[in-house]
Amino acid sequence: MKTTIEVPDELFRQAKATAAMRGISLSALITEALKHEVEANPLQAVPLDRFVEEWEAFARKNDEAWKSARSALEQLTADRNARGGC
Repeated sequence: MKTTIEVPDELFRQAKATAAMRGISLSALITEALKHEVEANPLQAVPLDRFVEEWEAFARKNDEAWKSARSALEQLTADRNARGGC
C-alpha cells in the first residue's frame, strides 16, 4: 500500500542515512520500524462488558434521540446508510 506521511527533516535525513548504511530502501526501513512497533505494542482487546458500559455512557451523554445504546446504534447505522455505507 502506498501512503504519504510527514516526517521532520532531521529524522528523514537520519532514516535515509540509516537505510543506506544497512543497504536497504527507506521504504524497507520504515516497514521494519512499523512492524517492530506494532509487534512490541499489540492492541489490547476491550472486554465486552466494559465496551457496553462505555457505549451506554456515550449514548447517555448525547442527544435526546439517543436514549439508549440501541437507539444510538440505530442512529449511527441510519447516518452511515445515508452516506452510502461509509
